Amino acid sequence: MIECYVDCTEYKRLIEEQKIRPAALKAFFKTKNIFLTSNNSKKLSEEVYTIFMGVRDLSDFQELLYGSNTYEKSLIFEIATPNNDEDILDVITQSINARRSAKMGEYNISRPIKTDADITLEMVYYKKTAGKNKIFEYEPRNLRVYIRKNSEHKAIVDIRQQSSYDASRVINLFDGLRKVDNEPNLFNIKRLNFGLLNKENRVKFFDLLMEHKFNQWKIKTVTALTVKKYELSEDDDSYSEEEITGDENNNLSGISQAILNGQGLRNNEFVQKCIAEGFYISSMKLRYYNSKESNEFIININFKGEDLKVDMCQTFIEEDDVMTPHPFMRDEQDIIIKEFQDTAKSIYNQLIEEQNS
Repeated sequence: MIECYVDCTEYKRLIEEQKIRPAALKAFFKTKNIFLTSNNSKKLSEEVYTIFMGVRDLSDFQELLYGSNTYEKSLIFEIATPNNDEDILDVITQSINARRSAKMGEYNISRPIKTDADITLEMVYYKKTAGKNKIFEYEPRNLRVYIRKNSEHKAIVDIRQQSSYDASRVINLFDGLRKVDNEPNLFNIKRLNFGLLNKENRVKFFDLLMEHKFNQWKIKTVTALTVKKYELSEDDDSYSEEEITGDENNNLSGISQAILNGQGLRNNEFVQKCIAEGFYISSMKLRYYNSKESNEFIININFKGEDLKVDMCQTFIEEDDVMTPHPFMRDEQDIIIKEFQDTAKSIYNQLIEEQNS
């Protein structure tokens, strides 16, 4: 966050000293509709340092400096009002504001920012850390929560968190928000639980996801997948899972080729073997390329526990004709994550409806 005046010579020096790679700088200014051609840091600094930058621009520029390992992680669930006379966002806003004065126990919650389509709020709590050092006894954990309206009475809660533990705190928060003494719940919570899908649909989910046509993103390859043993409960001592990241037996290459050829996962020999041995796929890391620009990303779609998670794993920009790892701006990551969230949620709900029909 920018809290003081920044002279243009300050960021000129940062560019000259190569604190920011030329490819990342060019991508940044492209989002401002400014197209740079040079790949030389010295020349680039001369080209851009006189460009007027507002507070938001400088904040984005600052993100380039500190965002070397910043990738968005998300978890979503659905909420709905049982009373069709009430708008879901109004219900949530009123419930949050009614409890903010009491500080919600261990949570500190910012005033919700509400529009006709969504609510944004930030939440802070303190997590006790290991060790005896009093200064670092409690670590502040900051979470962003977006509540996006699906219809008048339904919404998606999108949690941006550092870990699954953080997300569980938000779920607990919403569980408390819906309860009012002995009155009926203000809203219902629906978790997107992969365990509710039968064996066939757990394979079909990833088939449909990889078949989905995005506007500018095209699937390139599968970089990793997690197979999990079918169990009645994940608390069972025999519960097991395995993440496959290497490709010694060409399993990932075979799956990737099958996808590019338009073949389903169920026809793949490795997937058939997993199913036969009582395993199913619970997560996939997929690499996509941009059909209009020179950049790529790896995204992880996974169901661990009861919830759907969509995490940005790595992003790449082209530098000297080579795809080089570098985080996209947060706004760019946000657009991609929301698109994959909506697609995955739609496929999940479709399969649940088919099972129940």
